[in-house]
Amino acid sequence: MNELSLILQEEEKRDEITEKEKYKYLTNALKKVLLVIKELQTINSTETQFKKELERFSEQYQTIETKLKGVPEETSNFNESNEIIEIELEIEELENKVQKRWKKENDRKKVYMVLYNNNIYQIQPVCAPTMRIDVNGESMKDGSPISLFYSNQQKNQLFKIKQLEIPGHERCIVLQCSHSKKYLGRKHNKTKPGTKVTQTNGIESVEENHWELEPVGNGSFYINCAHCNLRMDVSRGSTKNLTKIICWLKKTENTTNQQFSFINNNSEGKF
Repeated sequence: MNELSLILQEEEKRDEITEKEKYKYLTNALKKVLLVIKELQTINSTETQFKKELERFSEQYQTIETKLKGVPEETSNFNESNEIIEIELEIEELENKVQKRWKKENDRKKVYMVLYNNNIYQIQPVCAPTMRIDVNGESMKDGSPISLFYSNQQKNQLFKIKQLEIPGHERCIVLQCSHSKKYLGRKHNKTKPGTKVTQTNGIESVEENHWELEPVGNGSFYINCAHCNLRMDVSRGSTKNLTKIICWLKKTENTTNQQFSFINNNSEGKF
């Protein structure tokens, strides 16, 4: 056997090992993605969007797994085949999405640990920093409107964040008004865009009172409705006094009127 034949055999052997390693790498990468998906599935959340997102992750995983298992071992130019390149890109895309959601959940957990310490907060809209969420006229009545009002540190602008201990609702919070001990919620449990936020009642188990906080990343939060695909919103992004607070569709651009900061009333510092 001449030297050239030996070299060719070594190259073929090296290519074969590389192909096996590539298949193993893709399989392991997919398994790691599945582990994170399973961890996310252990989170008790009633948020519709979160559930749908996990369903999409699982569906994408199953599709990719089926594709990978269907690739014949004798595929020529395994590493360079269009099918393998496509699968690798799909795994990378799914991994990025899953990791992004995992980071968001970890950030949320850290935030909740700090917020749930019985502090009293003012809720400041990012689009109108001189304003606060306010229960109009310090009303004690159920159904009282909620709007923007100039910061005055009165009790009808102060809220306690309480995490629920109801099974299946552990990620949910209620926002309790300091002056009335009642909660902010969706008027009459409506789920249509434009539903007003009102002072509802003092019953934790009522789903219209349930919210979930989603960190935006700049110290502010989206206040999502836990049981429908809406979030708290300053109507039309207005900065005027007495602008209504409503529930609106979740925006992806120009979202400052859906972002809120929690200001610790004791220290006057943002969370």
